[in-house]
Amino acid sequence: MIKDPVERGYFGDKLMLKKGNQKYLNLPLIFPKLQYNTPLKFILKNKNVLVFYEYKHSNSLRRLIFPRYIHLNQEFLVGLGIYLAEGSRNRHPKITNSVPAIINQGIKFFKLFNFTRKDLRAWIQLHERSDKSFKEVKTFWIKNTNLNKKNITNIRTKKASGYAEVEPYGTLHLEINYRLFELLIHNLLKLIPKIIRGLSNEELVWFLQGTYAGDGSVGLAKSGSVNMISYTSTRKGERILIKNILSKFDIMIHENNKSGDLDACGYYNIKKFYDLNIFNYHPYRNLRLKNGLIKLEDSHIPSFNKNRIIELLKKRNYLTTNQIASNLNIKYRNTNKHLNGLKNKNKINKIDDSSQIRHKWFI
Repeated sequence: MIKDPVERGYFGDKLMLKKGNQKYLNLPLIFPKLQYNTPLKFILKNKNVLVFYEYKHSNSLRRLIFPRYIHLNQEFLVGLGIYLAEGSRNRHPKITNSVPAIINQGIKFFKLFNFTRKDLRAWIQLHERSDKSFKEVKTFWIKNTNLNKKNITNIRTKKASGYAEVEPYGTLHLEINYRLFELLIHNLLKLIPKIIRGLSNEELVWFLQGTYAGDGSVGLAKSGSVNMISYTSTRKGERILIKNILSKFDIMIHENNKSGDLDACGYYNIKKFYDLNIFNYHPYRNLRLKNGLIKLEDSHIPSFNKNRIIELLKKRNYLTTNQIASNLNIKYRNTNKHLNGLKNKNKINKIDDSSQIRHKWFI
C-alpha cells in the first residue's frame, strides 16, 4: 500500500497525460491526501485504483474502485460542463435538472468513475401546482432516463412561491452518496481552469455544450426571433472561465455582475452559438434557437444586412446603391442608410459619379 502517492511519485506528477492523440486525466492526483486526518491508501489493480479511506461511522477502512485514468472525451467533457453548471458544491455529488436528456448525461458522467446504476440515488421535487400524479411523474422519469424504480427513492412536493414556471414532471435530483467521491469532485471542479488550458477547440465546444445545457437560455423577441443567448451563474470565477472560452471563438459577451448573466446579442454572435451547436444536449433550447434564428434572418436586421453588404462588395470591384439593393433584396432607402453608416465607420468607400448622378461603392 502507498500512503502518499503524490509525494512519492507513485502515480507520476502530471495531471494530464497524452497517449497518441488522446488525452487523459491522471485521476489519483486529484484525490485529497487525507480523509478525517487519516491518509488515503491506494492499490493499483490493472486499469483501476483501489482507494481505501476512513469512514466516521465505522472502525474499518472503506474501499472504492476508480479508473486509473479518465479519458478526456466528449462524454466526460460534456458531463463536466453539466456538473459545473448544475452540480452540487457543498454536499454529496448531485446533478439537478428537469430535462431527462441532461439527467442521462449526468448518469454517463458518474459511470465514468466506475459507479453503476445501483450506486445512483434519485428523488423528484414536484411543484404543488403540477397536475401530474406521483405515479405519472415516476413513470415519466423511468421511461425517459436510464433509471429504474429502485433508483428513485422519493417524490417531494414543493410549495408554490410567486409565479415561477411549473415543470409538470418536476425536477430530478441525481446523487452519488459517497464522501470520498464528494472530495474528488470538489478537487476536480477547482482544476477545471487547468484542464481547459490543455484542450483543443473541438474539446472546448463539448465542455461549453455541457455548461449551456445546464445554465444557458435563449431569449426571444415578440416576433419570435432570437435576440439573446445567456449564461447565468452567481459565481464570478465561473463567468470568467466561460467568457475566456467564448473569446477563443470570437464571441462578444456583455457581463451583468448584478444578475450574474453573460449575454450575447447581435446576429453574428448568435449565429456563432448556433454553428457551435451550443444546445446539443438540451432539445427544447436547441429547437428554440433554431426557430428563433430563422425568424431573425427573415427580419432583415440592420447589422445582418450591413455584413451582407460588406461580403458582397468584397466580391465585386464597384457597385451602385441600386445594384446592391437589387442583389440583396433590400429597399433602396434602407440600403442607402446602411451604406452611409458603413462609410462613416470607414468600412467602405464611395465615389461620386456626377455624370450619371449616382454613387459607386467599394472596399
